[in-house]
Amino acid sequence: MSTVVLHNDIAAYINRMKSFTVWYGSSVSYGDSPYSRYKKFYSRIKWVLFLVLLFVNGFCLYLLDDFGLFDGNFIYWPICLELFVLTSIARFSGQQQEAITMSLNDCFLKNTEPWMRAIKDKYISGMWKFVNFFALYNNVTLFLYLFGPLVADTILHYGFDYLQKPFALPMPLSPIFKYEDSWNTVHYVVTIINFWATAEVVFVFQWFFANFSLLTTFFLTELIIFKHQVKSLNFERDDSLDQQVEDIVNKHNQIIEMSKDLKGYLGLSAAFVCFITSLALTFTAYTMYSSSDLPLRVTYGSGFLLYFLGALLFSTLGQKLENECDEVFKALYGLRWYRFTPNARKSLNMIMRQARYPITIDYHSRYKMNLSNFMQILRSSYSYFTLLQSMASKSSASRL
Repeated sequence: MSTVVLHNDIAAYINRMKSFTVWYGSSVSYGDSPYSRYKKFYSRIKWVLFLVLLFVNGFCLYLLDDFGLFDGNFIYWPICLELFVLTSIARFSGQQQEAITMSLNDCFLKNTEPWMRAIKDKYISGMWKFVNFFALYNNVTLFLYLFGPLVADTILHYGFDYLQKPFALPMPLSPIFKYEDSWNTVHYVVTIINFWATAEVVFVFQWFFANFSLLTTFFLTELIIFKHQVKSLNFERDDSLDQQVEDIVNKHNQIIEMSKDLKGYLGLSAAFVCFITSLALTFTAYTMYSSSDLPLRVTYGSGFLLYFLGALLFSTLGQKLENECDEVFKALYGLRWYRFTPNARKSLNMIMRQARYPITIDYHSRYKMNLSNFMQILRSSYSYFTLLQSMASKSSASRL
């Protein structure tokens, strides 16, 4: 099998996907080391593990009197559902992932002019910095969330015999210990599983964040380069004008094909993330509002910020994509078409008809990733929040 030549940014993207065990392409393998084989095996089975986790979490919540709605536990059911759905989509859309990645790689390798590299550096380098900062922030938060309570619990119990029962923040399997918990073997086994599940909650969201942000930014740079190529058509060279137009047509057709691959790969998962984000914002906000536990309010506030910023970034990138499509249409519309030959005019007319419709990341024309959709997410979250608050008021009244 021949070695695939990868652009630096594409190689870095694939390595990042491998680190999250969500690279399913066959052109670039995981490697032959034992650790690489383990990552590849784990990437193939983790959607099944998340399905089991979803059922266990749902069963545990079912055993609670209030389904964990008012103490911060219920939020993990939609989040476990998110883990299962996103990894399942990724697992069975590996060909789409590889198709868009390799198409972008071909474009990156061809765009070697200095002004093209300058555009890529402006957008892609900045996105890489943001993705890395986002990962660092979430990994530090995850470490504190997992080990802060564990260290405090260990010191206060074994050092000072101060606690009557173990202290921990809500995790996917925390409902198991809702009514009875002690420092025994079951407690530590479940704690280890909880650590794995909670870490995956953060890592899967980080993966989707990086996957969506990087692929969309890669495609966006190609669209911006195409816009500049349209604007730089040289009308003074009539002998090569037809060839220039043909190159533009071929480039535009390639962009259209890549946009279909991008929408096919990201559309469904992005739509599902929009729905889950509405629920996540609702439950994190309600826990902050209703809980008197300061550590719980701080950690759920961090979760609220995580989902809020994630949704804002996805929507902003999608909006930027739509805006650049409009700029491409304006650039095409502003061409001096009367200088073209009849064949070139025909090609230009075809491109302009296609460019009238903006490229969007959506699922069957719904859940479009733009700022309008972001506002819809916030409105939905507020509606869910008021509904949950009403349910809590009725529950309190019935107890009295």
